[in-house]
Amino acid sequence: MRALGWLIAATTAVRVLSYGTLTHTIGRIAIGRTSRTAITPDQCATAIRRAARLWPAACLPRAVAGYCLLRRGGLQPTLTLGVAKTGERLAAHAWLECEGMMVTGADVDARYTPIAAEARRPS
Repeated sequence: MRALGWLIAATTAVRVLSYGTLTHTIGRIAIGRTSRTAITPDQCATAIRRAARLWPAACLPRAVAGYCLLRRGGLQPTLTLGVAKTGERLAAHAWLECEGMMVTGADVDARYTPIAAEARRPS
């Protein structure tokens, strides 16, 4: 249920905030330190996939929701945006990594060039 809540909030935030404001805001989410908020990257990936069945979302809201879940769980995830040129068009993709695991956006491939990575350090 937490993943669904974060996914709904992330979808809304992506629609109304600039990327800079969005990353600043999620970077201010307090690092969780309790067993109640603890979550592993694998559990987060599963939770986001399940939540997306109820609330379909693109790659950026999924990555943002996962980022928030992992931060509340006491971890330091990295959210990355990448672009690829396909013919005359640009394609964009967002993915989330944590502790060496691809949490969301696993369909990223070498054609995407990372243009922005957001990882905050504990305050």
